[in-house]
Amino acid sequence: MSTTTTTHAIASADKLQSLERQLIEVRDHLCAMKHRLDEEIRDYPTPIPRCDAQFNHLFEQRARLNRMLERLEAPAIGADAFELLHEFVASSAYFDEPAEAALRARLGSELSHVGR
Repeated sequence: MSTTTTTHAIASADKLQSLERQLIEVRDHLCAMKHRLDEEIRDYPTPIPRCDAQFNHLFEQRARLNRMLERLEAPAIGADAFELLHEFVASSAYFDEPAEAALRARLGSELSHVGR
């Protein structure tokens, strides 16, 4: 195997490891967000009318989170991992908080480097 081939293989392996780490980070973030939503729903004052927009929004957010978490549970390699991460970065925020915005910004920047 030539030095160029070996260097390319190492760079590809490094990119895959980076994508895997980023997927784990996103999954951990989403699990924490789901836990927060579960607590907020559990602690919501009762009785809850069917037309309670805030409560219904919490349920919609949790369903959206669950869908993304299910997608992250399936093994993703290479282009699939890149696509999942890109989808997370491009999607609307689950919570309007600086930590989530920072995660999305950092991952977006890292993905632009990995894609090269």
